[in-house]
Formats: sequence, structure tokens, C-alpha cells
Amino acid sequence: MAGPPAGKGSRPLLGSGLVCFSALLWGFITTFSRLAYEGGATPHFVVLVRFVAFVAIIGLLIVVLRRSVRLDRPQFVASLWMGLAIFGMSFGYLSSVAYIPVSLAAMIFYTYPLQVGVLSSLLGREKMTWTKAGALVAAFAGLALAIGPEISVLDPRGLALATFASVSIAVFTTFGGPILARSDTLVMNFYVNLWSLAGFGAFVAIAGDAVVPESALGAIGLGGATACYLLASIAIFAALPMIGAVRVAVLSNIEPLVSVAAAAVILGERLTSGQIAGAALVMAAILAVTIAGRRRP
Repeated sequence: MAGPPAGKGSRPLLGSGLVCFSALLWGFITTFSRLAYEGGATPHFVVLVRFVAFVAIIGLLIVVLRRSVRLDRPQFVASLWMGLAIFGMSFGYLSSVAYIPVSLAAMIFYTYPLQVGVLSSLLGREKMTWTKAGALVAAFAGLALAIGPEISVLDPRGLALATFASVSIAVFTTFGGPILARSDTLVMNFYVNLWSLAGFGAFVAIAGDAVVPESALGAIGLGGATACYLLASIAIFAALPMIGAVRVAVLSNIEPLVSVAAAAVILGERLTSGQIAGAALVMAAILAVTIAGRRRP
């Protein structure tokens, strides 16, 4: 997600606080989703509610703020494929935790900044530096440590869905960033989620399997996942003009740490020493690439 650079009137303390608040909420989304599944809801229903709530609330916010909802032709076309990418991210990530531990899904998903680095290098936008190459090696070594010992007992559907989600958001970030930089991010994200809702709604109508939670725990999980997504998105929109996209990217690195911690505290997931070492390698690699990007003019 891109935004205007921080200007003279920026409020760094408030902006940084909003990003940390957003990252905290993002980190809890998968844990709440897992609770919704344990309460009887299906991934299809959780993702559908997420899109409906986003379109309704952000649409109302656009009306209140009196933003123009007109898009030019390039923006409209871009919003369609970006909607497909956001659908892939939402469906893949939220569905993956129905099959594999939340902490492992988070480690796989949050490798997307490294994928963005590779794509940017292949497109000629950035050079493949030693820092970036070393971070890639470290990240894959970390994933091998985290996944390796349990690969035979892990559900391949969960691994595939988390990977699909990570690739989807990497494509969105790489190719959508320049478009968002020239657009009203609030309005563009509204349209992106609207197209995602339209497509996924049609899919659910045909395929079915949108089952509501059957217990209070499931309802809490569904409500928590939806509320976290909405509040986190609004906080990011507010923070971007205050501190700029680069600082947002650096501070957002706490998201996977929150995901792992939330899964441990709420769901009782426990990582082995090898998995902890693997997670540390992955997080260090992501942080190194982010900081290296911040230092570039």
C-alpha cells in the first residue's frame, strides 16, 4: 500500500502509534479466524463477511469524507486485477489457518516483502544487492527449519493456501504500488474490495459452503477477525500521510511477531526450538530488506 511522503505537517508520534496499532490488529486476525472455524464457521463465510463489512464501512467513510469515487480508465482496469489479488490474499491466508498452525501460516505469508524485492529486481526497478540476496537465503533457510521436521504431518492445503496468499499480496504490492501512489488509496481500496466481494459472492452462491458460526466462541472469532481488519485498514489510511509509506513498512514488521504470540497465548500453539530459530531467521531477513529499502534515496 502506497501513500504520500511525510511532509512538514506530519505527526510522527501519532502516525507511528497508528501503524503499531494496525500491526497489532493484523496480527490477531488469523487467530480470531481460527476461533471462528473452531466455532463452526467455514473459511468461505469468514472471508465473505470480511469483504461485506469492508465495503459497507469504508463506503460510508468515503461518503462522510466527501471523497470523489470517480476512477479514470487505467485506475478502473487496475482495480479489477488488484481486486483479484486481494481476494487471493484474503482467501488464501484466512483459509490456510484451518489446516496448519497460525504461526506457520504467518511465517509463510510474511515472506511477501522478499518476493517484492525479487520481482522489483526482475523488473529492473531495483538492483539485487548483497543484502537482499542474503536475506532471501536466510528466509528460505528459516522456513526450512520451521517446516522441515513436520512436513510429513502438515496438511499440504494449508501450505499451498498460505503460499498463494503471500504471492498474491506480493504481486499486489509490486504492481499496485505505483498505481496507488497516484490515486486516493481509500477510494481505490474500496473498489478493490468491492470487486473482490462481487466475485467471491458469486463463487459462494454457486459453490455454497458459507456456514455461520454455531457457538459463541465462533461468533467472537468472526467478529474479532472482521473488526481487526476494518480498524487496521482505517488506521493505516490515517497513518500514511503522517509518516509516509517507508516508515509504515518498517513498523509493520511487528505483524508476524504478534501473529505468532497471539497463536501461542490464545490457541496454545507452541513452537519447537528449531521453529523458533527458523522464525527468527525469517523475521530478521524481512527486517533487513525493509531497512535497506529505507536507506535508499
